[in-house]
Amino acid sequence: MHLHDHRFITSDDECYFLGEYTARKGFSHSETNDKIISLKMKPSIQYSSPARFKYKRRAIEYWGRMLAGALPVDEAQKAIWVPIPGSCPIGDPEFDDRLVQIIEYAYKGGVTIASPFRQKSLRVAAHDSHERPDSETLVSEWTFDVSTISSEAGQIIIFDDVMVRGASFKAAKDLLKAHAVNATIRGVFLARNIHDDPPILFDMLDVFE
Repeated sequence: MHLHDHRFITSDDECYFLGEYTARKGFSHSETNDKIISLKMKPSIQYSSPARFKYKRRAIEYWGRMLAGALPVDEAQKAIWVPIPGSCPIGDPEFDDRLVQIIEYAYKGGVTIASPFRQKSLRVAAHDSHERPDSETLVSEWTFDVSTISSEAGQIIIFDDVMVRGASFKAAKDLLKAHAVNATIRGVFLARNIHDDPPILFDMLDVFE
């Protein structure tokens, strides 16, 4: 992974991804593009266009299978999984817990999921805007419930769909590291954002030894 492609990621960050999402290309460009675009459909599409909603559900199942294939449950259960919050707060009609659904589909309840971060108020989703928040802005927009995760946690996985600049990962890591100072914190992403770069492959097995 080229650090200059993800400005908030530094050499001491450990991040893994399952695919590569090519920016400014449509769903037909690649399977990863197709499944990311389908995944990011708004939840309300199940009412406005039920026929299209099935593609969101299929994307959740696809990424669940991909995740379980890359990181089997016996490895995944060594860490606490922390999904990055979406742009809508709980209670908003467009609140989307797709990341939790992917983890649950992948591991069928076999891993610990914690949700210490909550979006305070509605913001424009990063993929719907040309302006992307930095890590400090994201921290100011989240609540952090320390009671949901032990300060003695040993391993934590920050889970998100697409790494663009790495701001969400960095914001979450900084908050978690201040709370669980001895934890090993890694990032797992469905895809990283690229601009027609050549693909980079990796193996996530055995990284939790």
